[in-house]
Amino acid sequence: MLASAVSRQIDASRQTAANTLINAGTGAGIIVSVPIFMLMPGGWRAACCCFAALALISLLLARYCLLAGRADLQGSPVGWRDRLYNSALQRVIIIAFLSGVASAAWWCFGPDMLRQHSHLNEGHASMLWLVSGAAGILGALTGPLARCIGMRQVYWLAQLAMAVPLLLLAALTHFSYWLVPAAALCGAGYVTLSGILLVAGAAATPQNAASGVAAAFLMLAIGQIAGAILFAQIYSSSAATALLLFAAIPVALLFLVPANPPQRADA
Repeated sequence: MLASAVSRQIDASRQTAANTLINAGTGAGIIVSVPIFMLMPGGWRAACCCFAALALISLLLARYCLLAGRADLQGSPVGWRDRLYNSALQRVIIIAFLSGVASAAWWCFGPDMLRQHSHLNEGHASMLWLVSGAAGILGALTGPLARCIGMRQVYWLAQLAMAVPLLLLAALTHFSYWLVPAAALCGAGYVTLSGILLVAGAAATPQNAASGVAAAFLMLAIGQIAGAILFAQIYSSSAATALLLFAAIPVALLFLVPANPPQRADA
């Protein structure tokens, strides 16, 4: 819904920056959620109610923007079968699924790996998790960075930022300050990559940006589910092997980029 609101209400030259800024809210949410959970009276139940209220407010605002821009819609609707035959969207779907698989290593098992494989205490593991969330806010810089070096190059950097930390985690079986940049890269890489997929999905379905974004994020989520199952099976035998195998996925994806990504993104 937000993607539709952006595509209808914001000038095309600023849509990439707007979408990536919205997506970077994921990292901000991780940072904000921790003090809210710790300090708010009522504990996690009250905190969840607050986040649900924020989501409802966002939904109503997005709906208002969509209704306001409805009169500007032109052209005939495109069926879902036609969208699935869209080669650009097919490529986004494949990349999103495989990226979701790779991201499951950190986002589903990160705290467990830090405690069990790297033998960190609870305090250090929590600190690194916050570092990862804080670094995710850097995803808001995807648009300006793409304007400087191109979206394809940002995509490559994001995939490398997902691969390198897994390699570091595989090698580190005790506390090391290298875990700090590793956690930061995990957060920044994932949020940046999901922002790129958001932009690529919207660009693949210009008649209905929301459908392309929905397809990308659905496959990202499905990939995380599949990746979590697969990683758990390998991790139970060898954490290092699981990390090395999952690091290979974003490395392989360096050779599969979204079709015709915008080479410059205007802020």
